[in-house]
Amino acid sequence: MPKPYENTAVQGVRVEIVGGRRAGERYVTDERGLFTTAPVSESDLDLVFSKDDFTEARYSVRGLTANRTIDVEMTAQFIVYGVVHWPKPDENTVVPGARVEIATGQRTGERYITDERGMFKLPSIGEVEVTLVFSKDEFDEARYTVSGLNASRAIDVELTPQRISGEWSGTIGGRPDVEGRVFQLDSFEIHRQAPSAYSLRTGAVGSGARPRISAS
Repeated sequence: MPKPYENTAVQGVRVEIVGGRRAGERYVTDERGLFTTAPVSESDLDLVFSKDDFTEARYSVRGLTANRTIDVEMTAQFIVYGVVHWPKPDENTVVPGARVEIATGQRTGERYITDERGMFKLPSIGEVEVTLVFSKDEFDEARYTVSGLNASRAIDVELTPQRISGEWSGTIGGRPDVEGRVFQLDSFEIHRQAPSAYSLRTGAVGSGARPRISAS
């Protein structure tokens, strides 16, 4: 891996000899990122290194007169993608139009938007760790750090709706009760704990009362 991840070995890289008598021979790096070719008789050797989610690399060895140890950098091209949705118990309600901002690494400041299915897909990321910030009006901001990237990763992100409060003056219903009283509602708080089905849960009883109520 390139700096600052040069100590991160890449296992499972395909190493192919191109050109010469051994053209087409392939090897695979082990868990330590190491590989060894069979003995070659040519003084020049061209190698191609490839792995899914990495940029292909080519390396030329020239003037071989003895065994040679080489060091090859593989640049990661990982994709982070996923879906943004409400918290439980409404996790099946997606959040379209949420902003997804990359907060660390070479792509810091880039922004993307979730689609009508609440899904997003970032471009290739070369770092092994990236922090994302998710935001939308009337939702609490969320931060999500993806660590240990060694392949493309799907993530699941919750955005919590904010509590809405406001002032309102009016009547509850359109009819007086049996004693001819009409109740006035002077203030309210709405706790959006579900995407729909708002209902009054609490309130004071009595003519001219000023109940504080919640709806969800």
